[in-house]
Amino acid sequence: MILKGKVIFITGWTSGMAQSSVYRALEEWASVVFMARREEIGNQMVEDIVASGVSADRIQFYAGDVTDFHRLAEVIHETHARFWRIDGLFCCAGKHIVGDVVSTSLEDWNAVRNLNTTHIFMTMKNIIPLMQQQGWWSLVLMWSDQTFVAKRKSSIYGATKAAIGQLTKSTALDYAADNIRVNCVCPWTIETPQALHNAKKLAEKSFDWNVNAAKHELSKGQFIERRWKPEEVANLVCFLLSDQASFMTGSLVSIDWWYVSG
Repeated sequence: MILKGKVIFITGWTSGMAQSSVYRALEEWASVVFMARREEIGNQMVEDIVASGVSADRIQFYAGDVTDFHRLAEVIHETHARFWRIDGLFCCAGKHIVGDVVSTSLEDWNAVRNLNTTHIFMTMKNIIPLMQQQGWWSLVLMWSDQTFVAKRKSSIYGATKAAIGQLTKSTALDYAADNIRVNCVCPWTIETPQALHNAKKLAEKSFDWNVNAAKHELSKGQFIERRWKPEEVANLVCFLLSDQASFMTGSLVSIDWWYVSG
């Protein structure tokens, strides 16, 4: 019960790593508030969680787009008003885009930047002032292996992830005196709905529609030749949110990343 008594705020999807982190934090006895766009799925998650025996007082879902920064600020302040504290944050919302500088429109650049980077900036900007008087707080940001490495046709996505790297390290320095810790997890390919979509596209192009063969090919680059499961990432996220990681800040924690250049 490493998160017992703590209030954790999560932004992201109602699937994949964000969803798994909601479940894992609840298993560690945190109270969890999460924000995502898909209202019907989010409400169903809450119903299922309460039906499993979790007190309704420990789980709250807010529907909203995290790039609607007015709505994001509103949800953060409602969360603080309800619990009178927010002890941990996991920013997990993000999207991938394939393309180089010339082929990417300004509209797409702005959309990816707003979701992958600006939403994290705005979340921290609203939460940190509320937390500075608490004496303890932990932020965990979602990165990617492209925080460290380059990949073809991925310059826009990679730029947003590299920006989060500096945001993590500099923010950790800025608020260390307030006992606010800032760390980031940097996975390669995780077994999520988005990863399955990418595998299907590769199967169509190169493997005669054999999705399993495409997934195997995509896993070859990892040291352990399989994809990480969202639950495994959630374990790391909850560790970083907990007191067990009390001396970790400014860390970029890679998860079986594959070094590539060019």
